Amino acid sequence: MHQSDTPETLLLLMEAEVSEVLPKFGLAFFSDGKTRTWGATRSTRGPDIGELAEGQRVRLYLQERDGFSIVHHYELVT
Repeated sequence: MHQSDTPETLLLLMEAEVSEVLPKFGLAFFSDGKTRTWGATRSTRGPDIGELAEGQRVRLYLQERDGFSIVHHYELVT
């Protein structure tokens, strides 16, 4: 069951690097440079997937769901 986003939803802030962009599929992957990788789809809130490039730094806002951290939204680090 999907949890709804509420004002009380706690988000974990994490900086990561764009490790792969697949604009034709609407996918992007981010890595913390160690062992963690997260993914985003074209429906994830943030810049358009096509605007991302490998090596860019992003700020991820992660939400815990069923024991996993998912990208709630993201933004470019400038």
